[in-house]
Formats: sequence, structure tokens, C-alpha cells
Amino acid sequence: MKKLFDDDVRPSIEHMRRTGHRVTYEEHVRSCQALGVKPRMGRPPKGADRNIPISLRLPPEVLAHVKAKAHKKGIKYQTFITQALRAA
Repeated sequence: MKKLFDDDVRPSIEHMRRTGHRVTYEEHVRSCQALGVKPRMGRPPKGADRNIPISLRLPPEVLAHVKAKAHKKGIKYQTFITQALRAA
């Protein structure tokens, strides 16, 4: 396995995993360069079927009801709303 960092610069990857070391952006860029890939941060891009973010204002009691129903089903409330809209 190729080493990403010099021992005197950063601890080993195993040490990072054990101690919960957070990777800095500079470390991320260096590791990507060592692996020959383009550095990216954040969530990976979704495919063509991604959802469109919207804002929706609901009365608090309606939102509480939706969240309670979703919790009983064991799903997230956004998923519950999506299922209800698709069924309508």
C-alpha cells in the first residue's frame, strides 16, 4: 500500500482512525494527488433522478402529525410526505 503522508508530518491512517483525527482540506488534496484522483469535498453528486429542493410552510400541528405517522412507520418524514403525494 502506498503511503500518503510522511511519518514525521502526520500520524498513520490507522492512528487517525483510532483517535478520530479529522482530515483537513490540505490532507485531502495531498491524498487525492497521491492516488491520482481529483479532490472533491462534500456529498457525492446524485444521478439524474435526484430530488429538487423546495421550501414548504406547514402549520406546526400538521408537521407534528406527519412526523408522528412517519416515526410509527419507521421512515423519515420527508419520505412519508413523498409517499403520500405519490399516492394522491
